[in-house]
Amino acid sequence: MARRFALVGICLIPYLASYLAPALHFRLLSGGEKIMKGYEVAMLGALALLHLNVAWLANLLYLGSLVLVLGRLWRAAAVMATLAALFGLHTLQLFSSTIDVDPNMGRASPMLLSRFEPGFYLWMASFGLVLIVSLSCLRSERTLGT
Repeated sequence: MARRFALVGICLIPYLASYLAPALHFRLLSGGEKIMKGYEVAMLGALALLHLNVAWLANLLYLGSLVLVLGRLWRAAAVMATLAALFGLHTLQLFSSTIDVDPNMGRASPMLLSRFEPGFYLWMASFGLVLIVSLSCLRSERTLGT
C-alpha cells in the first residue's frame, strides 16, 4: 500500500506544480496581455463548461485515476488518465474562442488564448505520468503473475 501512495505522490508533483506556474497566455482584444496561473485557470475552468469547453473535467478524471491507482485497478486508471489527457486537449478550442472573463473580477475584457505556458504542459504531463505508472504496474503484475 505504501508503494501505491508513493506512486500517487509522484504523480501529484507535476499536477500541483501546474497550479503554481503560469499556464495560459491570453491576448486581450482591447490590447495587452494576460497570463493566468494554473490555480486561476482551475478556479475559472468550471465556467468554461458554459462555453462547451470540457477541458476542466480532465481534473476530475485525473483525480479519479489516482483513486484507481490506489485500488490497484491499473487498466481502469490508464483509461481514466487517457480520457483526462483527451479532455485536457480540449483547451485547444480556446485558440478560436473569445473569452469574456477577467480573473481579477474587474471589468471583463474579451480575450483569446495566444499560447501555452509551462503550467499547461505540467498539467498535461501529470495525466501522461499516471498513464505510464498504470501501464507499468499492470505489466509488472502480469509478469509476476500476481
